[in-house]
Amino acid sequence: MGKNKGPVEQSMNEREKELNCLYNVANLMNDHEKSLEEILNVIVGYLPPAWQYPDIACARITFRGQEYVSAGFKPSRWKQSANISNGSQKAGRIEVYYQEKRPVMDEGPFLKEERILIDTIACQVGNAYKRIKLEDALKERIKELGCLYGVSNIIEKHNSDYNKILQGIVDLLPAAWQYPEITCAKIKLNREEFKTDNYKDMPWKQMAEIKIEHQIIGLIEVAYTKDMPVLDEGPFLKEERLLINALAERISNAVKRIRAEEELGIEKIALENKNIALKEVLKKVHEEKREIAKRVQANVDKIIMPIFSILEKNANSTDVSVLKLLKKNLEEVTSPFTNAISKEFVSLSPVEIQICNYIKNGFSTKDIAQLRGIAVTTVSRHREHIREKLNLKNKNINLVTYLNSFKMEKE
Repeated sequence: MGKNKGPVEQSMNEREKELNCLYNVANLMNDHEKSLEEILNVIVGYLPPAWQYPDIACARITFRGQEYVSAGFKPSRWKQSANISNGSQKAGRIEVYYQEKRPVMDEGPFLKEERILIDTIACQVGNAYKRIKLEDALKERIKELGCLYGVSNIIEKHNSDYNKILQGIVDLLPAAWQYPEITCAKIKLNREEFKTDNYKDMPWKQMAEIKIEHQIIGLIEVAYTKDMPVLDEGPFLKEERLLINALAERISNAVKRIRAEEELGIEKIALENKNIALKEVLKKVHEEKREIAKRVQANVDKIIMPIFSILEKNANSTDVSVLKLLKKNLEEVTSPFTNAISKEFVSLSPVEIQICNYIKNGFSTKDIAQLRGIAVTTVSRHREHIREKLNLKNKNINLVTYLNSFKMEKE
């Protein structure tokens, strides 16, 4: 039993070292304040103590072109390694070396548990890289959304002021790009330019045309003041391409709206001027109509009415009635009952309007029948239809009184 105790204790000691290493790596991964570079620099120091022969162990992590090594690192032919993957792609490698030869175990001088350990750490690094990438991408999307929201606020705030809108937008742009500290921007609209204070004409730029109805009216330009790693479109992200295109469209819509409002303003002024002129014309027309009415009335009173008086003296009783009706109808020239009632009650037929005129002037049903050469019963039916159309049916209202009061109201 004494002989077995040493290896068991040694094995337990190795497992404890491996668990401590995994625990330390896990804690490090949960520190979201640290960058991946800082994390890898610390992990590479955790590795040698976790292996069976820490005194002769050293480690190296290579990741996306960067190298991180433990103290006293020196590569040798006794190596255990694991790939760090980014999805289906290899992103780096973890390597643990012994600087001296040791007895052969499960994988050269290395234990099978050390294979599990190095593979687990490589997997954790890969997962951390994916998490950090997602967090960075989320931060970029939040910046881009913030830019679009800010642009909407600027357009709403300044409404129709081109200069304030475009300068406000150009000042927002750098903060929305991946490297705001080295970003500058310019917006060109027609012959005017709006720039950030740090603007320089640089080769590393992203541009979008501002168009209205397929016609180019301007340009948005975002540039980096120094060279940066190649991404989707030179040093720029594909999402930044979507953002700059969306901004160009928003500026285009704002310009179209402002131009339309300006055109409407001009048309409104022109229409107001036309309305003023039209009112003047109508005023003159009404004045001329009143003047003509006065002249007609004067001529009727001076020329026509004396003739009626002479005719009435020499006419028989029937002719006198007809002359009186003609005289009253002539008086309607300046106070037209017929036009007024036909406009008010459009359902009245021309015959019914004429009969209304007879009734208003005091003619009886028999008189109207005699003058028109129709039966008395026919006139009575006309009177019934007239009362119905004037909404007087079943009402205790005298038709003669109503027609004369209607005339007075309309005058």
